[in-house]
Amino acid sequence: MCTCISVTVLLIISDLLQTISNTYTVKAKMSKSNLHFKIKRDIVRTISSIVCKSYGPDCQQTLLCTSTGMVLVTSDGMCILHSLHLCHPVATVVVKAIQKHHLMTRDGTKTFSLYLSQAVTDLDKTLNCSLSTDHIGTSVDQFCYTTAQHLIRIERDVLPQIWRELSQNSTVKHVEGNLPLIKLRSVINTCLASHLTKHTRHVLLELVLSSLGASESGIFTDISIGVLKRQVTFMIDNFDFLHFKLPKQLCETSSFLPGFLLRQDFLVKHPRLGENEDIKFLMLSCSVEGSSNENPDEVVFLKDKEAAYTALSYRVTRASKYLTDLKQKDVSLILCSETVPQFARSLCRDLGISVISCVEQEDIHFIERITGVQAATSISGSVDSMQTGQLSSCDRIVLGTQRVAHLQFAKTKTFISPRTIVIAAPTDGLVDQFRTAVYKSYKSVQMCFAFQVTCNTDDSLGENCYQEKPEDLTTSSDSGEFCVIGGGGFFELRTAGMLKKLSNNFTDVKIGHGCQVLHDCLLSVPRHLHKQLSPDHGTKGRDYLEKLQQLWATIEEGGVAGLDRKGRICKPVDVGILEPLASKVLTLTSVVQLLQQLLRIDAVVSVQKLEAVEMFSDDDL
Repeated sequence: MCTCISVTVLLIISDLLQTISNTYTVKAKMSKSNLHFKIKRDIVRTISSIVCKSYGPDCQQTLLCTSTGMVLVTSDGMCILHSLHLCHPVATVVVKAIQKHHLMTRDGTKTFSLYLSQAVTDLDKTLNCSLSTDHIGTSVDQFCYTTAQHLIRIERDVLPQIWRELSQNSTVKHVEGNLPLIKLRSVINTCLASHLTKHTRHVLLELVLSSLGASESGIFTDISIGVLKRQVTFMIDNFDFLHFKLPKQLCETSSFLPGFLLRQDFLVKHPRLGENEDIKFLMLSCSVEGSSNENPDEVVFLKDKEAAYTALSYRVTRASKYLTDLKQKDVSLILCSETVPQFARSLCRDLGISVISCVEQEDIHFIERITGVQAATSISGSVDSMQTGQLSSCDRIVLGTQRVAHLQFAKTKTFISPRTIVIAAPTDGLVDQFRTAVYKSYKSVQMCFAFQVTCNTDDSLGENCYQEKPEDLTTSSDSGEFCVIGGGGFFELRTAGMLKKLSNNFTDVKIGHGCQVLHDCLLSVPRHLHKQLSPDHGTKGRDYLEKLQQLWATIEEGGVAGLDRKGRICKPVDVGILEPLASKVLTLTSVVQLLQQLLRIDAVVSVQKLEAVEMFSDDDL
């Protein structure tokens, strides 16, 4: 018995030693071939090659198709990225980082991918050139670790100085003044240029400008920056309620309507509703027969006809009393979340009360939020002033084949009158694309208020460190500045030049290498822009090199220069190519942070469950 046990133990120990030996052998082979970093590089470059196949204004479309035959034509980078089913863990990390960035800016997916792809390519070249063949496993790990640390220092010490200088060279308007219409138009038009044709872009541009309050009596004018900030924040926060999709119509039929659209038609409409004065309305989150707690499917057994008549009479009497009370308090419109029975409709007609039934609870909550009017939850209590509001207008309109109710509020709690945009297109897919483009325009305008440079003293450095701080845009505060910068590659060229200049201030050569990596990844944007806008000349010919030299010369002299929509050198501010500075800063900062994380990942471990381990959050990406 003892002999058997000893042999078994020896066999187990032998197998364990063999497993450990094999593990170290595999690790050695992986290190010698530099497998880990090449996988990261290949994954990033593959994502970039698919997402950034076409880049810049008026870029080409990508046809997405499924095995079942469903197709989607789009040029939106995030839409293409969502359609990819990437299984590798490193790819998941990259995609989640891009998604998080897109949630903040709603733009920049392709630019993010270009930056990242060029950066990992340059890091791989630096790795292959600088490492010796001896002890390559240790050298690769050490290279990745030190490079990540240097990128942290660049993010902390170098980039804030660049952001501060860029903010001084950008177009800034203080909140107390008015924003020239041309500036606002340029920001929106630049945002829409990548996805839409010129005609469609013009239609949606006018639509967005009108909804932001830049139009008075059909004439576009300058707008107060404080009003613009409140209005664009309101439109973004309530976008689901303030847009109406209209398929099977031409894009030219898209329109802007002051007020709010209910997706329901009038059940009862008095012919003289709102003719002479404001309309007093009440919202009812229950049936006109009783409270919302009653079960409409409940089965009640009655003994005879008399009992049935008594039960029905009770409901009729209750509803009649409540409606009469509403009429005495001058309520002329009811927004009810439930169906209204036939007898209640007749009572409303006789009393001159209009009714819209089956109103969505989300719409009722939205009206409560912007007007301060509380919806009644029962008909048993008396109606007080907190349950009634005022409408300046209420009418039925026809959009396509739908009849809807158009409400205009006389007074709102937020001091912002809601504005609804009707987005029309021949197909449902195009309507969704135009909807995404409009929302992206609002977000682009909002990001113009998100850049704020503050001076902080870092004791460990002994100097002032300037950092970009996205402002909290959830409030209606008028504080802040409207900060934009020229597009067409100007941001990338200007930032690359400052990176090269600041890198000479560091005694550590490896930090200079990190700045050079960021320098090269920034220059990938003007290179791809020229390739897209000047396809006959390419990116390696004399035309591109000559333009690059001219751009460098103008920027080094303190000027502003970039490429226009035809690939020619221009002054972006003069030709209306403006972008939010905060979006550009956030894109590069997010790429630097993702590079740090990718460099610190040295192994991928496959496990069955992670229930006992706290998963990483989005904040770690």
